[in-house]
Amino acid sequence: MRQFKFFFTALSFMTRIVPGAAVSLEELGAAAVYFPVTGATLGALLVLPPLLGFGAGHPLIQAWVYALLSAFLTRALHLDGLADVLDAAGSGKEGAEFHAVLKDSRLGAFGALGLVLALVGEIVMAAACFEKQLFGLLFFAPLHGRCLPIFLSRLTPAHPEAALGKIFASTPIRRGLCAAAGLSLIAGLLCMPKTYLLFSFILSGLLMLFTIRLASRAGGYNGDFLGFLICGGELCVLAAVVLT
Repeated sequence: MRQFKFFFTALSFMTRIVPGAAVSLEELGAAAVYFPVTGATLGALLVLPPLLGFGAGHPLIQAWVYALLSAFLTRALHLDGLADVLDAAGSGKEGAEFHAVLKDSRLGAFGALGLVLALVGEIVMAAACFEKQLFGLLFFAPLHGRCLPIFLSRLTPAHPEAALGKIFASTPIRRGLCAAAGLSLIAGLLCMPKTYLLFSFILSGLLMLFTIRLASRAGGYNGDFLGFLICGGELCVLAAVVLT
């Protein structure tokens, strides 16, 4: 029962699928290893409407609903992180100045452009997936995207002022690294051809290297970097549609 509690804690933190509840940092740290499972739950909900026949014959409409539901169910947390990181990256700042731009609540030109490109890219690639009946990619994308923050937490330090850094430095996260990698690999093999999976992993590796470099400029990652990786990881999976 304790593990179910951690799962529902992760689900309430990352989505609006279940009502939110006040939890301690220690409980959230223990629940963080369930972020990939939360992604799998989200992916299943996103592909359910088209599987039931919604928008049949209209892949662009299905893709728009896919992106809309994703933003709604996640409260657009990953999109917010994407915009903040791109604004900071585009500023050319480093260290404390980079982090100051990162924490600025105002949307800048780089963040706005990144949001537009990410959403348009998601809709275009999802439409191609719906047209070719590649439901596995559409299910796997949210799962894989929510594995990447766990990898980041083991590859680079968190910013000293980042609350989420303390969470992801916890012992459960260290134990959950292999579980996240295994879940991503097994689910990927079950959901998509091996060539697609390899292509997605290569793109994700490049994204991770880019993110680590940005985190070093900021003096460590914070929660915005996690949202940036989630959004980027989803796009890395959907981009595999170009192989067909």
